[in-house]
Amino acid sequence: MRPFAVGISHENQAPLSLLERVSFASSVLSSALERLQRECGLYEAVILSTCQRTEIYGVASETALAGIQDEISRFMSEFHGIPIEEIHSRLRCYESGEMAMHLFRVASALDAIALGENQVLGQVREAYGAALGANTTGKILSKLFQMAVNVGKQVRTETEIGKMPTSISSLAVDLAEQVLGGLDDKLALIIGSGEMSELAARLLRKRGIKRLYMINRTLSRAQELARAMSGEAVAWESLHEMLRKVDVVISSTAAPHHVIQTDQVKDVMATRKMPLFFVDIAMPRDIDPEVQAIVGVHLYNLDDLAAVVEKNRQKREREVPKALKIIEGEVSCFTTWLSSLESLPTVKALRDHAEDVRHQEVERTLQKLGSLPERDREAIEQMSRRIVTKLLHLPTVRLKENGHQDRSLEEATRKLFGLDGK
Repeated sequence: MRPFAVGISHENQAPLSLLERVSFASSVLSSALERLQRECGLYEAVILSTCQRTEIYGVASETALAGIQDEISRFMSEFHGIPIEEIHSRLRCYESGEMAMHLFRVASALDAIALGENQVLGQVREAYGAALGANTTGKILSKLFQMAVNVGKQVRTETEIGKMPTSISSLAVDLAEQVLGGLDDKLALIIGSGEMSELAARLLRKRGIKRLYMINRTLSRAQELARAMSGEAVAWESLHEMLRKVDVVISSTAAPHHVIQTDQVKDVMATRKMPLFFVDIAMPRDIDPEVQAIVGVHLYNLDDLAAVVEKNRQKREREVPKALKIIEGEVSCFTTWLSSLESLPTVKALRDHAEDVRHQEVERTLQKLGSLPERDREAIEQMSRRIVTKLLHLPTVRLKENGHQDRSLEEATRKLFGLDGK
């Protein structure tokens, strides 16, 4: 069995329009995992789907691994109704140690749009939790994702990346403050009540926003957030009215469609004298991209945050070597563990073979010696066990350490000791 990852992300220049089309909403994740495992013949499967990446982690047979990129392309194409040629050329495949390095970097937010983004670790944890809930993960991916979460925590606590947190939400607020020339006399509307919306609201309040409104399809959720942020909750039916009133709108819902339409904004701007700024940090996008063609409307989405990212990235760049040192150490631990797992049948067969030989020879010797005190018989047993243990120690260690990288060592062991068929 071989672990792998196949995915599309901002790192390989996948456009936002494609990333949002291949994303898996939380509402379909369980069924997607079950279908993925069944249709692609995977032993284990986890789907990590965020605004920046959609990646499938799996465990497959060596035979299946040869064509796994084609299989994943087909699955994503059929699941999302996207032509396969749009997907296949954007996919990147990782295996074993390279896969662990990639996921550990992701969990540590080294490969995020915003270096050190503090939402990523939670997203990795949630992806693993969803796979646990769908019963599609097992020994290998459980070990991988548990280590990834621990690595992410370690990087955040032991480097300045963790002491200078950033996120898509914080970048959205940075952008709003920049384009508006300050927030102390401005009105803001937050659409959505999830983690990113909550963080955006907290940052707006910290930056001195004059008035903060929260809106959500479920009013009680908006009211809960408003109480926590000293804001004002409004009913969903008041969205049109609020667009006439506020200076900036930050939207981050989990809706599968646009929550703000072009015609709606056109009607608002027909009587509005001031510009209206939208910052869309949702995936899929909340705001129809066509609104940016309307006079007086300024729309920014995840792609537009890149400029703000660069300023923050420079402050954190010097911490990357420290983070990489942590990550590389944990990748080594994972690959060693993986090697030991893959060589386990050979190690067990070798130990069983040695124990059979030891037992036979001890019995033969005891029969020749005749009646012996129980103490002497036990001394012979213990001595023979110690000899076998010491003789097998180094071969066992070498098999566990190098079995994955060098299969010839395992093959030679089986041939030398006649272990085939055992």
